[in-house]
Amino acid sequence: MRQADLSPQNPAQAGDAPRLVSRLYRSADPAARAGILSALMRPLGPLGLAAVASGAFAGFVARRRGAAVEVGADEVGRFTSEQVFELAHFVQQVDATAFVRAVTGIAASPAGLTAFGLALALLLLRRYRGAEAQEVAESDTERRRSA
Repeated sequence: MRQADLSPQNPAQAGDAPRLVSRLYRSADPAARAGILSALMRPLGPLGLAAVASGAFAGFVARRRGAAVEVGADEVGRFTSEQVFELAHFVQQVDATAFVRAVTGIAASPAGLTAFGLALALLLLRRYRGAEAQEVAESDTERRRSA
């Protein structure tokens, strides 16, 4: 099966997306920050969690339950927006599809986001929406061929 290219049309935008996630994190309330971290950590395995941002997220390896990583609102103060940028960038590089799913999940839960944060989430969705739709169409086509 051919992997869909989920990068934005403009290559410069690909580098912007993790920065936008970082800004979104910075402007969100603690509960929304916890959701952002959880969404970004979901696709990573133990090695990825331990390696990214100089090990800032390694403490979540032992607390992982399946694919879910629970982050408490009281824990988000430990992480800087720069560490979240590194996390988002790493996820985008490792699995662009997972990055798009994380961004979609973040935007689907606007509670706790400021107007600025919500605007950032919508901007991220707009950048990736076309690529995600293409991936779904290709996946459906591939599934029909195999049936």
